[in-house]
Amino acid sequence: MTIPFSQALEGYELAAYARRLSKQTLADYGNTFSKLQRFLSGDPPITAISTNQLRQFLAAQTAVASKTLLNYHTGLSAL
Repeated sequence: MTIPFSQALEGYELAAYARRLSKQTLADYGNTFSKLQRFLSGDPPITAISTNQLRQFLAAQTAVASKTLLNYHTGLSAL
């Protein structure tokens, strides 16, 4: 069974709410995931997203501060 990225995000968000993550954390993660989805240009299967693509995404974030980049990495790691 192939799960698209968007569906995986829905499942993650449900789990994050159940874990009672703060509203700010959920908003930060949501921002990161939205940016990644735009970077990927579509809704690929979650299993088709490679580590290299994630590295490319992080490397492309040249306009953000180092702390923000670390937050992106943390969000992606949580997913």
